[in-house]
Amino acid sequence: MKVLTVSIADNEVVLVKEQQNARYLRNGVLKEHTIDVIQHFNCGLRRAIFVKYEEDVERSELEELVQAVADYDNEHIADDFVIMTEADINILEFENAEEIIEAAKSVNSEMRNVVLEALPHLPDVVTPSEIGAFTGHGRAAEIASIALIQSGALRMRFHEPVDVDSALINTGKFAA
Repeated sequence: MKVLTVSIADNEVVLVKEQQNARYLRNGVLKEHTIDVIQHFNCGLRRAIFVKYEEDVERSELEELVQAVADYDNEHIADDFVIMTEADINILEFENAEEIIEAAKSVNSEMRNVVLEALPHLPDVVTPSEIGAFTGHGRAAEIASIALIQSGALRMRFHEPVDVDSALINTGKFAA
């Protein structure tokens, strides 16, 4: 599920839950619906996402269902209730999320720490390959740099693919 992949890689999302049940009233009858994804953001916002195919949104009563779930006593679940389709996630955003997650799975905490300790000594905009060269750890530091996008220590520019030559904003420069 693309929205789940992008949510996991998003540095503003601190928790992702799947398949959460919510109640709602329809014609005076209490019913239950399963919300596909709930994102918990670091600002405290919680977003419930109903992931559907675009053609299903257009020919169903989904908007009414989402509104019914939002209107019922579901404040404990989310603050915002939205519908997302495959059209809401662009391919570059999805591919970048996959790269970030793959890097995060393959890097160890020691290499993350090496990169984090180097960031205050590097410019405001830096590439993973420059970080690899600066630390002397080459490819391992490049991968750790890409993984650190997930934490927010490095940020991507919008609409650019992530790779070792990507210009990243060094937000970790000010963390030390």
